[in-house]
Amino acid sequence: MEIGPYVAGPNDTPEYGLYTGDSFALSQSIPDASIDLILCDPVWWEFDQYAWLAETAVRLLKPGRSVIAQVGHGFRYGAETVMRGINGLIPMTIVFEIEEGPTYQFWKYKMAVTTKPYLWFRKEGDYYGWMRLHVRGVGPDKSLHKWGDSGALYKSAILQLTRPGEIVFDPFAGSAIVACMCKATARRWLSFEIDTEMTERGRKRLLQMPDPLIFEEYNQEHLPTELE
Repeated sequence: MEIGPYVAGPNDTPEYGLYTGDSFALSQSIPDASIDLILCDPVWWEFDQYAWLAETAVRLLKPGRSVIAQVGHGFRYGAETVMRGINGLIPMTIVFEIEEGPTYQFWKYKMAVTTKPYLWFRKEGDYYGWMRLHVRGVGPDKSLHKWGDSGALYKSAILQLTRPGEIVFDPFAGSAIVACMCKATARRWLSFEIDTEMTERGRKRLLQMPDPLIFEEYNQEHLPTELE
């Protein structure tokens, strides 16, 4: 059975576009070349997740579409190396979310961290969209998940790399921040989360969000005039 809102409609299933289970297994039911954008936050030090993500992106993404994955500063080069080793995926660059608020002291590597890095790759094919290379965030949101984010970069990527109604896939959903940004921007979403409790929290969070009032005109206004 195929999984996803592209089969069931605009995320109006009981699962509301969020499924509980292991992404490695669940993703096998997604049709090839059916996803417009992949956004996620893997476990930074588990490089096998990044290798799997790259292989999955080659299969699931439509030609020329992007995958963006958050990574910790101390794990960036290891994760990037394994993703670069997958044929069919083109490395683009590192995108940074600039954090507001106090500096985070990364004592192990003697770094004062004020940004979050995201790896950006795209599938071979004609490239679609623009992407700001620096996005200003508003700090982390830990209210629902200890690794929670504000979603500023996710929202920026969704607006610039997809059109309303297109499908965004998040295989490591956490508190469903990517799905929330999709709902806010009139996109469809497909999210997997291995933690049942977190999946339920995500569904409740999505149901409490108002319906989007964002259309194509909004997207055109928010496209960058040049790469930053």
